[in-house]
Amino acid sequence: MTSQMLLPNGLTDLLPDIAEQEAETVYTLMQFFKRHGYRRVKPPLIEFEDSLLSGPGQSTGAHMFRVMDPASQKMMGLRADITPQIARIAASRFDKSAYPLRLSYTGDVFHVKGTQLDPTRQMTQVGCELIGDNSHNADIENIMLVLSGLKEIGLKTLTLDLTLPALIQDILGDQRSPEIMDALKHKNREHIAKHGGAFRDILLTLMDLSGNAGDALQHLEKIEAPAFVTKELTHLRDVVLGVQKALEDKNIDDVALTLDPTEHSPFNYHRGISYSLYVKGVRHEIGRGGRYSFRTDTGSETAIGFTIYMNALRRML
Repeated sequence: MTSQMLLPNGLTDLLPDIAEQEAETVYTLMQFFKRHGYRRVKPPLIEFEDSLLSGPGQSTGAHMFRVMDPASQKMMGLRADITPQIARIAASRFDKSAYPLRLSYTGDVFHVKGTQLDPTRQMTQVGCELIGDNSHNADIENIMLVLSGLKEIGLKTLTLDLTLPALIQDILGDQRSPEIMDALKHKNREHIAKHGGAFRDILLTLMDLSGNAGDALQHLEKIEAPAFVTKELTHLRDVVLGVQKALEDKNIDDVALTLDPTEHSPFNYHRGISYSLYVKGVRHEIGRGGRYSFRTDTGSETAIGFTIYMNALRRML
């Protein structure tokens, strides 16, 4: 192979068998979401940098390719995530009287670089957003939609890991330190017990909730915590109970529910409930979802959505 035929790192050609299988899987998912009332939208691959980095897009700047638009002389960006575009569409193309909105999408995104677990830089996303409903029933609907969609394409032995990514930041405020955040990430109870200061007890309590969701629910009622923490944990409990009942009603018995209230990410735009999806046989997450907010002409709006990563699913399909 000559050097002229080599592709940049993180980019690859999909040959017929894989390309056709991926296209069929995307079609099956999109038809499934359509049957459940989610209407498809198609935002552009590239748009002005300012709009891509607004709202939930503010955490994607480090991942985004940028180019100069010769027509307007303004900076444009190749999207690194489609969710910020859906938020823009909801805010600018729909009147509030149309809310709650149920929108679906699929398309490619580009990242400046891959990760240690996955070097891929061009990825196909498939997802749905439920916009304008902040109830726990909306969270349950969103989670059951993605789980049922993954079942529709034949995936088995799924794990749903529920988190509250903004909770730790809200608890610690400006007292966050790299050492404490690293200790939470690695579940280092000894470090938290020694250096947690005024936050030690609540942090240790939240760490104790990590693991099987059924076991964690037994301890939630006994937790003594500030009102805002209790409110978040109560919402999380209601969602877990609702998902457990929905799975039972649908006779789905191969989905494990886990909790990790201390999971956090300084670059994540999710607030409130968030979750990651895993499937047996794949090292990293195959999808991610959660709550976020964005600005509209009349104020702030809330939404919950999920994204399925087709590059991860290809290893299973």
